[in-house]
Amino acid sequence: MNKTKVWVLIAIVLIVTGGAGLTAVLAVNDWSFNKVNKIKEEEKEVVIEDDFSDISIDLDTTELFIVKSKENVCKVVFLENNRTKHSALVNNGTLEIKVEDKTKWYENIINFDFGNTNAIVYLPEDEYGKLLIKEDTGDVKIEEGFVFESADISNDTGDISIDSDVKNDVTIKCSTGNIKAEGISAKTLNAKNSTGSIELNSVEIESELSCKTSTGKIVCKDVNCGEFAADASTGKCELENVIAKNTMNLKDGTGNIRLKGCDANEVYIKNDTGSVTGSFLTDKIIFAKSSTGSVDVPALTSGGRCEITTDTGDIEIEIAGR
Repeated sequence: MNKTKVWVLIAIVLIVTGGAGLTAVLAVNDWSFNKVNKIKEEEKEVVIEDDFSDISIDLDTTELFIVKSKENVCKVVFLENNRTKHSALVNNGTLEIKVEDKTKWYENIINFDFGNTNAIVYLPEDEYGKLLIKEDTGDVKIEEGFVFESADISNDTGDISIDSDVKNDVTIKCSTGNIKAEGISAKTLNAKNSTGSIELNSVEIESELSCKTSTGKIVCKDVNCGEFAADASTGKCELENVIAKNTMNLKDGTGNIRLKGCDANEVYIKNDTGSVTGSFLTDKIIFAKSSTGSVDVPALTSGGRCEITTDTGDIEIEIAGR
């Protein structure tokens, strides 16, 4: 037997032995990785007595919920474990909520950590100043009932959901998580992610509204804004009752663009291999061109300007009521 076969045999034996050992350890610990890692979960409540206006939250894998306080008391309730601790305090008029990883360096060499952590922020007032949230893999959920001065929310692989109003700008960014905004109003809204979806329902934006995703889809329904822009590389773009006072710019690569009862003073749509179908509420002078796809649009001599171009996708547009 040559040396290569000997080393392969040794590796197989070590893998089998290690797997058997891990199975035995899990068996005596009720098949729980948390028990193996000696993870103990506990709830901690922090009552905030100092006054504050702004809110700054910097968490890692901790899920975050911002809800209305029914007790007229501001408090933060953490579900944490012996490896992840949190803090909540007021510093120069800002409520700061942070996470501190207590894991020792050697505990990360072989570590299956499935411990759950979350933070529930109970806010008694209706209006607050700036809202800044930074997350990694935990979801973010902001319930209705608040008005923030501005909101800047970023995440990596977790989802982001906001149902509260913002006076000025809203910026939402994440990598593979989904973004959802429902029943909110703001001055501007900028939503951007890579592989997750962007969903907007019953949204009122005074000025610019921008949505951009790479492989995810963009779905908007009952949206009013000044300027509307959507860019989906390979995902589809579905718009229903989206009204822009000025311009609407839509871009896509391989996904289809579908419009139902949408409108804007000027519309510009560009797609590559996907099709463009749907309806507008008011008359449009449509300039449509497809390299290899079919084109079916109304020939009108009055109305707002509308330019639609595709490479291989079809174009089929109609005007509601005609």
